[in-house]
Amino acid sequence: MPKDERTYTASDIQILEGLEAVRKRPSMYIGSTGPTGLHHLVTELVDNCIDEIGAGYGTQINVQLHPDGSVTVSDDGRGIPVDMHATAGVSALEVVMTTLHAGGKFDGREQVGYQTAGGLHGVGASCVNALSEWLQVQVLQNGEIYEQRYARGIPQTSVEKIGTSNKTGTRTTFMPDAEIFDTLDFSYDILRDRLRELAFLNKGICIRLSDARDEKNSEPITFQYDGGIASFVTYYNQNKEVLHPKPIYIEGVQSDIVVEIAFQFNTTYSENISSYANNIRTTEGGFHESGFKSALTRAFKTYASANDLLKNVKLDLTGEDIREGMTAIISVKVPEPQFEGQTKSKLGNTEVEGIVQTFVGSRLKTLLEENPSVSKRIIQKSIDAALAREAARSAREVIRRKSVLDSASMPGKLADCSERDPTRTELFLVEGDSAGGTAKQGRDRRNQAVLPLKGKGINVDKSRLDKILKNAQVIDIVTALGTGIGAEEFNIEKLRYAKIIIMADADVDGAHIRTLLLTFFFRQMPNLIASGHLYIAQPPLYQVKKGRNSQYLQDDEQMEDYLLTLALDTVQITNARRGVPYTASEYRTISDAVRKIQTLLDQIKRSGIAPSQFSNVEQPAQVAENGANEAEASDNVDKLLAMLDISPSRRSATTIESQETPEQVSSSTNTQTMLFENAPPAVDPEIVVDPTPRTWRHELRQELEKLAEFHIQDIDFMVSRKDRRPKQLRKSKVV
Repeated sequence: MPKDERTYTASDIQILEGLEAVRKRPSMYIGSTGPTGLHHLVTELVDNCIDEIGAGYGTQINVQLHPDGSVTVSDDGRGIPVDMHATAGVSALEVVMTTLHAGGKFDGREQVGYQTAGGLHGVGASCVNALSEWLQVQVLQNGEIYEQRYARGIPQTSVEKIGTSNKTGTRTTFMPDAEIFDTLDFSYDILRDRLRELAFLNKGICIRLSDARDEKNSEPITFQYDGGIASFVTYYNQNKEVLHPKPIYIEGVQSDIVVEIAFQFNTTYSENISSYANNIRTTEGGFHESGFKSALTRAFKTYASANDLLKNVKLDLTGEDIREGMTAIISVKVPEPQFEGQTKSKLGNTEVEGIVQTFVGSRLKTLLEENPSVSKRIIQKSIDAALAREAARSAREVIRRKSVLDSASMPGKLADCSERDPTRTELFLVEGDSAGGTAKQGRDRRNQAVLPLKGKGINVDKSRLDKILKNAQVIDIVTALGTGIGAEEFNIEKLRYAKIIIMADADVDGAHIRTLLLTFFFRQMPNLIASGHLYIAQPPLYQVKKGRNSQYLQDDEQMEDYLLTLALDTVQITNARRGVPYTASEYRTISDAVRKIQTLLDQIKRSGIAPSQFSNVEQPAQVAENGANEAEASDNVDKLLAMLDISPSRRSATTIESQETPEQVSSSTNTQTMLFENAPPAVDPEIVVDPTPRTWRHELRQELEKLAEFHIQDIDFMVSRKDRRPKQLRKSKVV
């Protein structure tokens, strides 16, 4: 629109009602619409369960991943209140699920029991509801089972009584919305690690995780640790050599802030600190972490000076020296936590820093004096780290003195490029001199440089920085890149090449060299990776020769495309439903769709969904017997999609077992209670999705709609009783 035609009046000001703001700007609430945001939905619900258990109600949390892509989170706490809310005029359950900043963790929460809690913004459950295609919540409370269903945050039913039970708790099942998220695939490993964290952070709590999508993870895995965060540190150090057998553990309460810290030193050369506030991981730290670091540094330096452990050392110990090889877990419980954003990645309470400093300082002083042997061992390791730091500084100076603008200072084996604009250049790190020679012959001298690397290099995970900087291979790489090395010296603005490409052989040695180089960049130049400058060269899988022509093909898909192109040069294909032959471009579109459908069907079969589970729809042979015409049998693409529909009623009853005795459940509501207590939730058939992931269903529909444009119907993919092969594979269908 031209600038002079634009208007800006009061009518252009929008007011987003209810959960509309969450759907409009989801990243403000969950961080992103990628995998991180997707898993954050589960985290929000689990955090609410943890808050309930932390208040003293309940001991167990269950997380279930269902084959259709939905997730269920349940606990045995008090359950969300379902009585009428005086102000809103609707059930308190509906208020919690549909209203931002609604919950029991604001004023007066001590009366409710939430002395400390992570979900203090009151947007967690409502955000999950807003960003779900459908959501069902069931509450066990007052001897009754209550249920309400939602679609994209909008209530579809009122709060209804569906059964009776003598248990209490809340069970939420939701399906992430494909309109919001880039991916709907929950990672079992990510959720497993997060739930393990929570079990470590809360002594005695029992958390169960099961994944019905995968047979090997279908059995529930239970996390329960009586040792708390001390066991967490032991878990982190289980494969490392430690300086003292048991972690140093500190706990206590000061100014209503609960402080719990465990740490242990090992023989490695990097620190690993994980901090939490009210059970929520603060990945960016905060004042509780900075308070711990300063208290730790001060306590060890004071102890070392008081016991003359530094009399022969001319260097001053720094916090990094003391924390070398330390694994630490910091957990604080703050009554009024101030997190930065809904993702809660950083704790912003300034008063926490001073409290943690005072508390840790006094307790650590006593522990150091009571354990002199352990204290001296840690101090000696810190002295070694300081000496190594000084040696690394000297080695860094040697590298820094080599000007990045002076080609004479570059590594002797570097075949540099003529281009001086760093944004247009590439550097290939090649395995061995012989491969380097081949790469030099095939490169473009204008913008591609080649640096041959001899040998396997150094494992930076097992070496201090001073030793790393003395390695010839590292010196060559750092000098060629021109960025410096280490957190203090690295400057990405000085990078001489826009792309750094690791090119190793496709064998075991090549994989080892590639891993060592990736480890080096990850430990010493992480910004290089984060900025997208590091690449790996992948050799092609095939070389195809036809006459004098030779062509490289990357993978099987390219090979199939190549063979298809060859076939189209000599074959003319006509559909029996139309007399006009397909053009080459049309047939390519058709073949791509058919291959995609075949791939999807293979994936469904491998997931454990057998043909015997398909719905009872008429097959082509049955259609002919009944006299129905082909158009009726096709019904666009719905017939094939219906083959994947499996309602809960068709599932074996033996897969659903009630956790309550018959006396605890009335016979009239037995089915509903059973569904509440176990995996398949009791939901309306219209919103129950079968075990086939919904992304497969959507992709199948898209591909079949493409084929319909070329007079290819979905019945062509149904298998008759006489011929078990898909029809598109039978010769009678192609003329």
